[in-house]
Order: sequence, then structure tokens, then C-alpha cells
Amino acid sequence: MNTASAPPSRRTHCAATPPASAVGGSLARAVFDACRPKQWVKNVLVLAAPFAAGRLTDPRAVGGALLAGVAFVLASSATYLINDAGDVKADRLHPTKSLRPIAAGRLRVGQARAAASMLVGLALTLAWLSGPTMIVVLAAYLVTTTGYTRWLKRVPVVDVLVVASGFVLRTAAGAAGAHVPLTPVFLAIAAGGALFIVLGKRMGELAELGADAASHRLVLGWYTPVRCTLLLGGALAVTVGAFTVWALGTGDGASTSSLATGTVTPAAVAIVPFVAASARAWLLVRAGRGADPLRLFASNRTLQLLGLAMAVLVALSVYA
Repeated sequence: MNTASAPPSRRTHCAATPPASAVGGSLARAVFDACRPKQWVKNVLVLAAPFAAGRLTDPRAVGGALLAGVAFVLASSATYLINDAGDVKADRLHPTKSLRPIAAGRLRVGQARAAASMLVGLALTLAWLSGPTMIVVLAAYLVTTTGYTRWLKRVPVVDVLVVASGFVLRTAAGAAGAHVPLTPVFLAIAAGGALFIVLGKRMGELAELGADAASHRLVLGWYTPVRCTLLLGGALAVTVGAFTVWALGTGDGASTSSLATGTVTPAAVAIVPFVAASARAWLLVRAGRGADPLRLFASNRTLQLLGLAMAVLVALSVYA
């Protein structure tokens, strides 16, 4: 009888402050969501170097690259947890980031940091199994991302360089795992493409947040559409130029390259869809649609078809 007539204020309080592990599901689910599984697809970049080197038919090379990919899934998940734990106050004021598990109250800061520590330990263990080069690459990723979370994200230009380095380090990890050497041209393609993606995210955030951009992310006060456009143009020029050099010079040696023989290889033809995809991406990013690159690619059939055509042509050149 007394239970049925409990004061309404008590019922209201209980409904307003449920346990962190009970809101939106279990604690394990909250940790999983905070690790941003949709972002794990980035780690497919570990296959880029062995693919370009013609080593995807080598089971040991693929296995080593995949081991590197798993290590980066764990490490990147840890950095997401650390970043969100540090940004929880700002994220609660953001229109979409407020839905993240820590900002939404589904996961406590202490729980997030404990989970991050375990993930870092597992990632370093896998890196140790892969070899010393992989340990160096993973350590560089953890150091740069930690620096980004602490202070580098507030330094204009440096912030995008650090985020872009994460993409490049993923390709380096795949090369280390597969024991494939990295060439300067390949690194230029990876670095230019990564920088274009990150700058596109900044321009997308400016379009999404408008005049309130700086209040959500302090560094956005420095970025303007004009500055982003100039930086985007530079990144795109590096990427297209480096890919053209690679495509025209690809082959078993200099004597078999398109430039040396005067023949048109599939890799040389791949320049056409690559440039077309770059131009299409440029237009979309300039329109402020680059805030979520994965969603942009998944929703744009033109980019998908051009990307597929380029991949097939490169594969024919490398593996045929």
C-alpha cells in the first residue's frame, strides 16, 4: 500500500537519473558504441600498401596486414574513448555529439578511461607480435592522438595535420605487417588524400554549425571557407599529382612503365576515374557535405562507381 502511494517526486527523480549502465542498454553496449564501430572501416587502409605492391595474393602478407588492422581498431577505439572523456562538457552542447555515450550519460568518464587502458594494452600486445616496426608505428599513433586530445586540436592547421597522420600511419602499419616497403610517392598519395578528407570535415562542420562553430570547437574560429578552399586545393593537387606519377611509372621496373615504353597501361587509364572522382569530391566538399566522409561516399553513387573503376584498373595493372 505504501509502495503504491510513493511520493511522485521520488518516482520523477528515479526516472531522471537512471544508472549509467542502464541508459540505452548495458555497460558493454555503451563502451562498444563509444568506440565508434562505424569508424573502424578506416582501418581497411592497412591493405592499401600490400594491394599496391601486389601482395594480396600472399596469405602471410595479408595476415600480417590484418593483424595490424586489428591492432589499430583497438588503438583507435581507445583514443575515441579518451577524446570523448576529455570533451564531455563541450560535446553535451553539440547538436550531434551530445548523443555520444559519455556525453549522453550512458558511460561514465572513469569507465571510459579504464576501457581505453585495456584496449591500449591489447593493441600494443598485437603490435609486439607483429614486430618492432609495428610497435613504432602504433606508438606514434597513440602519442599523436593523445597530443591531439590534450592540446594540438586547438592549434590551427596542426590539428588537421595530426588527424591526417592517423590515416597515413594506418597505411604504414599495413606495410609493416605485410613487410612491404613504402615509397615516397605512395606516402604522398596517402598524405594528400588524408589531408583532403580532414579539411573537408572542417568545411562540413563550418557549414553545419554556422556562426556557432567556434563555440563548439575553438579551432573552427580560425577556419573560414576561403582558407579551407585554399588548403583543400593544395591537398588535392598533391594527391592527384602523386597518383599520376605512380600510375605512369608503375610496373615491375622503370623499363616497363608507361613513360618508358610509350604504352597505355591499366594504371595509366586509372588516372581518368581518379581525377573525375577527385573533382566530384571537391564539388561536394565545397558544398559543405564533407563533415562525414563515410556517409558521403556511401550515399553518392558517382563516387562509388568511379572508385570501383579505379580500383579495378589498378588491380589489373598490378596483378595481371
